[in-house]
Amino acid sequence: MFRKLCINSLVLRKKMVFQPLTYRLPSQTTGSIYNFAMNIVTPFRLTQYTYFSNEPTTVKKLNKEIDYERKQKAESQCQKIFQCTVSEADEVATCLLKENENVDLKTIHKTVNWLHRQGATHSTLLKNYHILLIPKEQLKQRMERLTLSSWKQIDDFVPFLALDVETIKNLRLRQARKNVKISNRIYLLSEYFSIEPPIVSHFCATKLVIIDMEEELLKRKVKLLLSNGLCPLKILKDLLVLERSEEILKERIDLLKKFNIEPNSWMPWMFKCPKPAFNWTVNERFIRRRNVDIMVEVITKKLDCYRTTAHAIIRREKKLQTIDPETLAPVIDELLKYFRPKIILDNYSLLNYSVEHIKIRVAEILDLQDTSLSPEQLTIDPKVILLNKKEFKQFVKKNKKLK
Repeated sequence: MFRKLCINSLVLRKKMVFQPLTYRLPSQTTGSIYNFAMNIVTPFRLTQYTYFSNEPTTVKKLNKEIDYERKQKAESQCQKIFQCTVSEADEVATCLLKENENVDLKTIHKTVNWLHRQGATHSTLLKNYHILLIPKEQLKQRMERLTLSSWKQIDDFVPFLALDVETIKNLRLRQARKNVKISNRIYLLSEYFSIEPPIVSHFCATKLVIIDMEEELLKRKVKLLLSNGLCPLKILKDLLVLERSEEILKERIDLLKKFNIEPNSWMPWMFKCPKPAFNWTVNERFIRRRNVDIMVEVITKKLDCYRTTAHAIIRREKKLQTIDPETLAPVIDELLKYFRPKIILDNYSLLNYSVEHIKIRVAEILDLQDTSLSPEQLTIDPKVILLNKKEFKQFVKKNKKLK
């Protein structure tokens, strides 16, 4: 009987898809002889079906359940370790599991306690949780080398612990060569930006450009950007803007002011990018968008329509996006002398023409009509105004013959 079951299991094995043993899948018929035979004969687990189960269960679904349970456990442990809220614990747990599925939270708890004894706060460790995946011995080596600089507290250089040993060595050499301390630069920027040193060091740890700069030059550049309304946090997020020379920074600031672009919309990459890219972005993102907003207001007021309709007209007529918005109002006023707003909206291409062009076309059309008619009886087809030169000449010739 046992032999027959083993043979049957081998036959079934050929018909189904298998994968190496990763998780022990649950079975509805645990303890049965058939399952015992399957476990002995086949050292693999089914990828599509569980043994003798009527309802098919995919491995992905089971993996999700396992991941959910693991995540819940990690969440509760992270909440105890960091003494934080549920949402913060959820974020930390997901990030730690993404970096390492088999993360050992017990060792992380030990490193957190050790860093806490050294003087690090839970809030700083929560923001820099990626350093907790580093072994404790390596953290000790990095801390010994970083503490040579005059830091006020450990929280101020915790983000620098994420750097490897070689980078920290190079950092020390650069500091000795330039006769500069990274701690002084961090405190200098935190004073100018009115931001806490741990947050400043969080951004400066990845971009160490502030070390290679002279202190006076750094102060001048920071003052220049801050005095003209650039947000301090934007500068911190993109510190490479400080590599640009003062002349380029002043030139770009003058251009941004010339185009009446508000400092709230200024970004550090505008000071770093080449001049053609800067001109294009200013034209496309700011000037054209502002012109479109002005034209939408003019169309909605003059033609008594919705803003969505005005936006649709400008989107369809690309020529309108390039014209000066101040010339649009006189064109609409001229068209309203001859057409109702509804007719203008139906023939919105009329807005592309100048006032002079409309006057000339209308005058020629009126000359072709009977002079005995009153102005109210005169009719003008808006589509005639839209004709090109060749078609309009043919139209004039035909009507002159009929006249």
